[in-house]
Amino acid sequence: MLALTILDIRPFMSAFLIGPMFDRFRLAEARITTFCTYSIDGRLERSFFGGPDEEAAQPGTGEEDGMEVYVSWKTMKSHCFDMIRGRRTPLAFHFTFFLSRAQAEEMMAGAGLSFDPDRIGGFALNLRFSGGALTVSAGVSYRTFTADRSADETWERYVRDFLKKAGFAASEPS
Repeated sequence: MLALTILDIRPFMSAFLIGPMFDRFRLAEARITTFCTYSIDGRLERSFFGGPDEEAAQPGTGEEDGMEVYVSWKTMKSHCFDMIRGRRTPLAFHFTFFLSRAQAEEMMAGAGLSFDPDRIGGFALNLRFSGGALTVSAGVSYRTFTADRSADETWERYVRDFLKKAGFAASEPS
């Protein structure tokens, strides 16, 4: 499992909460602590929508072929930004994201590996702010045991490259 500490928090948070940097990710859950604690379950509630036509028109509601369907970060970030913004820094927050199935297949194919949704449950990315430090961690959720860690290595390389391309320096926690 990869764990990195973001060295320059303010520009990272601006990119995270305002820019498109994380828009392609799906929000599984969030917990934001300011003057109270907000908890968000990112699983899409299909019963909220009036029918298939209305549901299909909503952002971030794509079918995931049996995988858990989470709302897109693009849809949720303005709501989370409203909870975080203000004169005071949040006491803490934790966001858990997953790649969509299509993104996972694309990443694995780019590395010359196959993506088996019966074996791999998802590619998780966590952002945790606590005690003035911002940590990014990444891991693979497996549905069955495997000694093959090529998916882990591919995902960790992807996250490192993602941060590097966005211009954010990170270090291994000490």
